[in-house]
Amino acid sequence: MKHKRLFSISTATFLAATTFGFVTSLPSQAAASPSLGTSSNFAVLSSGGLANTGASSIQGDIGMSPTISYTDSGSIATSSGIHFNDASSVAAIASANAAYSAAAASTPATPITTDLGTQALAPGTYAAVAGLNINGTLTLDGQNNPRAVFIFQTPATLATGASSHVTLINGAQACNVFWQVGSNATLGASSDFKGTLLGNANIAVGSATTVAGRLFALHGTISLNANSIVKPNCVTPGASVIKPLSPLTGTYLPGVTLVLSSQVLPKSGSAVCTGAVTYSLDKNPLTGTSGNYPLTSPVVTTNWLLGSYHLVISYPGSLTCAPSTNNSVELKFGATVQSSISGGGSYNLPAGRASFSLSIKSSTQAGVSTPAVTGKITWQLKRAWKFQGTLNALTTTNGVNTSTGSGSLWYWSTTNKGHDGKWVLATTGNALTTVQFTTPAASIKGHSRPISSFAIGFSGAAVTGTPSLPVIGSLIPVSGGNDD
Repeated sequence: MKHKRLFSISTATFLAATTFGFVTSLPSQAAASPSLGTSSNFAVLSSGGLANTGASSIQGDIGMSPTISYTDSGSIATSSGIHFNDASSVAAIASANAAYSAAAASTPATPITTDLGTQALAPGTYAAVAGLNINGTLTLDGQNNPRAVFIFQTPATLATGASSHVTLINGAQACNVFWQVGSNATLGASSDFKGTLLGNANIAVGSATTVAGRLFALHGTISLNANSIVKPNCVTPGASVIKPLSPLTGTYLPGVTLVLSSQVLPKSGSAVCTGAVTYSLDKNPLTGTSGNYPLTSPVVTTNWLLGSYHLVISYPGSLTCAPSTNNSVELKFGATVQSSISGGGSYNLPAGRASFSLSIKSSTQAGVSTPAVTGKITWQLKRAWKFQGTLNALTTTNGVNTSTGSGSLWYWSTTNKGHDGKWVLATTGNALTTVQFTTPAASIKGHSRPISSFAIGFSGAAVTGTPSLPVIGSLIPVSGGNDD
């Protein structure tokens, strides 16, 4: 359900704000992820109200309690739940306060400078008494541990500069980043922020800023301005995924060389795993294909048939950053290919000017040894020969297309007295034809005749009196349009 406008501009106060106590110290403990409890389903949670300007998008529940104040001069789109002082929002506020206390109590805490904008930090708890600023890019390195937790503590303010970034690398996840802020928090315009912001006062978000995380104002209001907020979900580590870098896309013809490359990634991060892998393609087994990641082209196969394939990549549990038993990942590629060629023109033969027109459609599917071809062709040598038939096969060798088919072949007969001549069938049954042609290496915009050169020949049981059937010769350049 999308809420383009939750209310018209209005304010309603139902309950007075409640004062909560906060734990500022607990026995020493290792950095651990504070439990969000029932607040984990919320992307935006406020005890004092919400104001929005511009078109904002929120993926995750929206909640307010105990004060319900909503002002919207723009629109908020959300497909999640909206909770105004109901049981869910009341419970979420309580859980968020408990998470705030847990984050504030996390020890040992490493002191850090106020501005984090040029720093790269390992997992752990960090504290800044004077406040937190991000001007530039803060890099959080998960060190290939998808469970790595980052906690930032300050009793003062949090402010991020315009166009600032929080970047996650080596398995770090936004769901495991927490900002415990004792005063107001301001996220600068067009910035990129990640993590759950547990704010004790007001939260103001600048125009066009994106948040991969949560905004919780436990004793204040939240103001948005054309923002995107996406509640993060932790990905369970363990099983790995295989990411194709060169999927089967585009148009391929039988006989081409196919090159596949891929990466093995841990399910919860972006680090590339290493280890021996094997491959198989269900329609065309691959041979001699194994190696370590990352690889540029671990799979190469020629003379394959396009279609719907299953590429199975198997890798052992000994892969680094993939602590699992043997796995196979199946990638299904829909690679049924259809191509078409159509065109015509005229060209010079020793016997005169010839013209033709042809169209061919080729469809190649899995499990089919040759492509399915349908086509039509007309050909005429003035006052000598003419042919009309169908084409049902197509092969390409060194850029030359060869198509075969059958149809009706006539010759121009002048044996009848008192007549200038007439068309007479040349064979007792269908004549068999072989057509060869080439096409330009690249399409030219507005070029309606994609055939560069052409040749045609015939065979069959000739009718008595028929001249020798034309035989295929060398390719002849095509020019001009079809002649009548």
